[in-house]
Amino acid sequence: MKKIFLTLVAALLALSASAQHRKVSIIPTVGYQVSTPLDQKGDHGYYRPLHRFRAGVDADIILVDHVGVYFSLKPGLYYSAEGFTASNEGMLYAIGPDTPGPGLQLYPAELNYLEIPVLAQLGFGVNPAFSCYINVGPYLAYGVSGKISNLDFYRTKGEGTEHVTELDPFKEGYNRFDWGFQGGFGIEYMRVQLGFGVQVGLQNMGESARYLLSKKTTTQTMFVTLGYRF
Repeated sequence: MKKIFLTLVAALLALSASAQHRKVSIIPTVGYQVSTPLDQKGDHGYYRPLHRFRAGVDADIILVDHVGVYFSLKPGLYYSAEGFTASNEGMLYAIGPDTPGPGLQLYPAELNYLEIPVLAQLGFGVNPAFSCYINVGPYLAYGVSGKISNLDFYRTKGEGTEHVTELDPFKEGYNRFDWGFQGGFGIEYMRVQLGFGVQVGLQNMGESARYLLSKKTTTQTMFVTLGYRF
């Protein structure tokens, strides 16, 4: 999967370079997003959304432009800060697999990805200054860092024990790779874009995860972004 991710990065750069004879725009983007896991089994629903951010750049490659309507290919590269808040009452073990913690405890889990969406976009020009668009397509993401915090338990380490207050979820068996589909819409005025989007992940994130009760979870993310077309 790592080789596939690197191959897609190279393909994205090659595609942008080969499309220079077409009308190509570069769109740096920043935004706010909220994400949470979706428990496919329905056994453990003790998740709360985590509010974080995303930032990146899109290459809008216009393939067809005719009478105020255009069709484009829109690949991008993003740093996507996602995650969820877990509860010891269902999703996450509080103290250890055999020792539940007292009362309700909440544990923020931060998951940070490098993400490549490749979207097909249809745009409509209302006038020279204003347009709107819709887009849809797949995305692939690779987890570069993460943290589950607010923990308080001891586990065996060598011949002794260690006090654990935070964990890297990817080192505890969470799948680093995520993939799925993304869709959205937006408006553009004087080159400034305001976009809205949804991602639905299809990769099982928890099948090998330690300290995770639900073994069939996927990600879902909603976001709003602000960009500028160069």
